[in-house]
Amino acid sequence: MSNAVQQTNPRTNALAIVALVLGFVFPLLAIPAGQVARAQIVRTGERGDGLALAGLVLGYLGLVAVVVALVAVIAHTV
Repeated sequence: MSNAVQQTNPRTNALAIVALVLGFVFPLLAIPAGQVARAQIVRTGERGDGLALAGLVLGYLGLVAVVVALVAVIAHTV
């Protein structure tokens, strides 16, 4: 039998939750929040990587939507 104890931190990273919420409300702000959250999760072993990733995906989708909207407006005015 091994006496090794695996340390786990069952807490969910708060910034990961913030990133997910921002993904719905202010998608562009979800990108840096999600990146920082994922780095913290790797460093601390907290849970919430999926939440941070979902926030990142929503943030990048929001960024794509903004770029498409800008291109559409520019193309319409030309």
